[in-house]
Amino acid sequence: MTGPGFVRFATANLHNLFLDGEAELDTPRRRAQVALLRSLGADVLAVQEIVADDPDPRVKADLAGRRLRLLGEALGMECATASGAPTVAVGNHGHHTALLWTGGIDAVAGHWYPISGASFWHSLALLRLDVGGTTPVDHGSVHLAWTGRERRCDEGERLLVAMTRPAGHPPALLAGDYNSVSAARVLPPREDGGPWHGPYFDPDLDRVRWRPGLDSYCAISLDPATGARTWTADRRPTAHLALAGMLDVAVACGADPVPTVGHWPGSEHPPARFDQVWTTPDLGPALSGYETVAQPRVAGDGVLAPKLLADHLTVVATYQPWRIGLRD
Repeated sequence: MTGPGFVRFATANLHNLFLDGEAELDTPRRRAQVALLRSLGADVLAVQEIVADDPDPRVKADLAGRRLRLLGEALGMECATASGAPTVAVGNHGHHTALLWTGGIDAVAGHWYPISGASFWHSLALLRLDVGGTTPVDHGSVHLAWTGRERRCDEGERLLVAMTRPAGHPPALLAGDYNSVSAARVLPPREDGGPWHGPYFDPDLDRVRWRPGLDSYCAISLDPATGARTWTADRRPTAHLALAGMLDVAVACGADPVPTVGHWPGSEHPPARFDQVWTTPDLGPALSGYETVAQPRVAGDGVLAPKLLADHLTVVATYQPWRIGLRD
């Protein structure tokens, strides 16, 4: 693992990886993307947008599994259960989520859950891992619907179920592309009679320049007297998590709300932090760091520019397994 007692859990939306076939992995952009991910030293990696499609569901599943294995080989990471099942959750369409991990971490037998079907537009990959602490930890790769705000809200509720049920569920972290602004709030020092919660951690979406692409991420209204349009971020998907006591790791670690989308040319994404890591409360004392990989970094003989490699930025959460469940 990363160091004595630390686990680094990263999430990366790979921006249509393998859309042009498996040879794509050997193109300059994809080689740089792999080099960037390797440079992060992640112990567990959640990925979204592995592309594989076929009219026959079995062929599609086999193709998605093979492409995950190719990615795992490139990254030097594991991506199969003890029984040999690739840890890719095949979505309803052509984009799939998956989990990978390094040596020293083991998948717990019987606890691999690829969830899609009626539950998700894309999918949720959920895997229990032995990370060397006193209890195993569930790690998930999330990709909520890119459009359809009501569906995305429903998917948020399903994430809460995946994190907390049945009773006695182990600690869990779900990382990925939530396609929505976080509902987490800042918790200021509280005075008697004062509010429990402060303002939202993440700012609202662009309130100045309207464009139709905001419709997928905002609640919109028109003033009946003036016809003036107003809009505000639809935070309902993760409100299910926040109101139930789940933790947005960026908030828990006091990080800055750095946008992870909105930098890609031609993208409909507004500048916003759509890529997030949420945890169950028992992981709160164990959280030790959160980073958005936004700035160019040296890797090998070159400089890698994350904003030129994908339409989402990678984020990394760090935790200490031995601190899970401790009191602050």
